[in-house]
Amino acid sequence: MKVSHRIVPSDWMLLESARKIMKALNTHGSAPEALFVGGCVRNIILSTASQDIDIATIHTPDTVEKLCKKHKFKTIPTGIDHGTVTVIVSDQPFEVTTLRSDISTDGRRAKVSFTFDWKEDAARRDFTMNTLLADLEGNIYDPLGRGIEDLKSGRVIFVGNPSERILEDYLRILRFFRFQTYYGLTEPDREALGACRKYADHINDLSKERITQEFFKILRAPNAAKTLETMKKNCIAVNLLSADFEELDRLIKRQQKYDLYHLSSRLFMFLGGSDYKINWAGENYFVFTNQQKRIFEAFIKLTKNIAKYLPVEELIYREGIEVAGQFLLMNINESELDNAIQKIKNWQNPIFPLNGNDAMALGLKQNAVLGQYLKQVEDWWVKEEFKPNKEDALDYLKSLLG
Repeated sequence: MKVSHRIVPSDWMLLESARKIMKALNTHGSAPEALFVGGCVRNIILSTASQDIDIATIHTPDTVEKLCKKHKFKTIPTGIDHGTVTVIVSDQPFEVTTLRSDISTDGRRAKVSFTFDWKEDAARRDFTMNTLLADLEGNIYDPLGRGIEDLKSGRVIFVGNPSERILEDYLRILRFFRFQTYYGLTEPDREALGACRKYADHINDLSKERITQEFFKILRAPNAAKTLETMKKNCIAVNLLSADFEELDRLIKRQQKYDLYHLSSRLFMFLGGSDYKINWAGENYFVFTNQQKRIFEAFIKLTKNIAKYLPVEELIYREGIEVAGQFLLMNINESELDNAIQKIKNWQNPIFPLNGNDAMALGLKQNAVLGQYLKQVEDWWVKEEFKPNKEDALDYLKSLLG
């Protein structure tokens, strides 16, 4: 396999942990036995950061474990059936996978056999830009001969026949649109779009966890609305795609402008701000975190109570900076937005001056009635723009007690 391109080694390539594991896996020092692969290589060429470092190797998983044990590296058999071992070197994880070819697939999982052929392994990957390999010196290998060209020109192209790749794993439909979102500089490949449309119904065969991961990554992108609109036009997950894409795009641009990014508000708007649609999506497509569910509930309550017309300070105090900020980004008029967001960013939460002991000192017993009286005083204090002090609040409580 010939070197196709050379780059200046990335910072993570210079780490001692990266050098140690590559030295352990390349035992003969002639032809490569282990190379960096996939996203970390793609991102080096594009000069963007990489979080995960993946390695492809000719060694079988048991050999990888033996070589690593010899160097006292910790190994975890995270995907042993598919040839993947996670290796920990100086607290840095590396996902090491044996070169593979697919024996059979069912659209969700594959049976594989191991191979020594780098090109054969590349031929079973999803997109040409993900077939690229690199060594520690910054030598880039392009086994299929077009990965670098497609990456640099921003073309998201399936390896080989798009339909065949999708039939191997239906998640690749969503991955195509996700990669188009982040790396596409041209219009989506027509042949790929046709294959995605053809097998779109099979997205329903995937687990909610896998669908969630890909959709949420799309929604995190700056141009998410454009991608989702393209998906809708091509009948991809059409039951989900009923959002007002202009409104979603407006929210994303506002988040960028004010540096107030939040996935939950994008999801809420993507799902039409409807508790029915959110519950339906949670039952059929997505796995929401408890925090996301709480934020959705807050947004729905605010929308139903028309709370956007409350004073901004009251909204922040009652709902917190996170919920209030995102709700304002979704709802407030452009002319009022700068001032409202400034209040969010400068907010110092006022402390309600009374507590239960103060109320009991006036003869109230510690029960639900006490809480109701304190709530009345707090509501009055909020309406008075948090200005009354403890003495004022006690006087108001006394007036309620008669």
